[in-house]
Amino acid sequence: MLNHFYELARSAKRVQLGYGNHPSRGNYQKEGKALVLSTFASVDQLTLVLQAPVKKKLQLTKVEQWVALAEEMRWDFEQKADLAKVFGEARVSQNLPVGYTSGVEYGDHTFYFCIAFHPERYSMGVVVKFSAQALAYYLKAKQWQVNDFLQMVQSDRYEIRLSRIDLDLDFLEPNFTVNGIHKQLKSGVVEACTEKNIRGVKSLARKPVKLKGFAVNGKIESVYLGSPASATELRIYWKGREQINRSGSHLDLALKHPNWIRFEAVFKSEYAHQ
Repeated sequence: MLNHFYELARSAKRVQLGYGNHPSRGNYQKEGKALVLSTFASVDQLTLVLQAPVKKKLQLTKVEQWVALAEEMRWDFEQKADLAKVFGEARVSQNLPVGYTSGVEYGDHTFYFCIAFHPERYSMGVVVKFSAQALAYYLKAKQWQVNDFLQMVQSDRYEIRLSRIDLDLDFLEPNFTVNGIHKQLKSGVVEACTEKNIRGVKSLARKPVKLKGFAVNGKIESVYLGSPASATELRIYWKGREQINRSGSHLDLALKHPNWIRFEAVFKSEYAHQ
């Protein structure tokens, strides 16, 4: 199951970043006379870092120069992404990403979106952070996919690196349970592996990972592989139950598919940019 997930996650990343088919493509099942999507992938959360070209960085000798350059980069990104039109006017943010001390947010929303930089640390670049809700709101407003967005915000003033990307893989009608996956992981029937490529020969190597399971009424409903502090983490949870209990934004879908299970993979730093 986990190997199957990683292959699907890899495909999902290609799809969402524009290297495959439409992101709604997945596995279909018959419901009456109609074909209904039963498995699909999506990008959940996204963080970018805009880095000034090396030539520009070498010319920086004063803090004021970096601040001016960072503001120029932010403004250029803002214009290309059409942020004011989608989110609202820019205003100073009091809720900044960790490590950053100056930034702006747009409009007045309950979700999180921020662009920020550190005036004295140009190596940190300019961070652009979308929460899951902010990204969904933005892409819907622009009628874009993630790849459309990344293409439209390209600029000579900066280079874009992905700092974090969360990929979701949803099984609306799974033939497995989270509790069953947890049992298989603990027993070794299912293992977490890393792929190695040595001189063009690919192989899988078992990778010890931290495993945590959270039970409700004696049955595991959430599984975590890895830790939030690591560069990669995999979460598997009963999404249908979660949405029903919380009356979430996808309650209608959860009521129709109460057994809905979500695999959520978090990739950071180099893993995100690959």
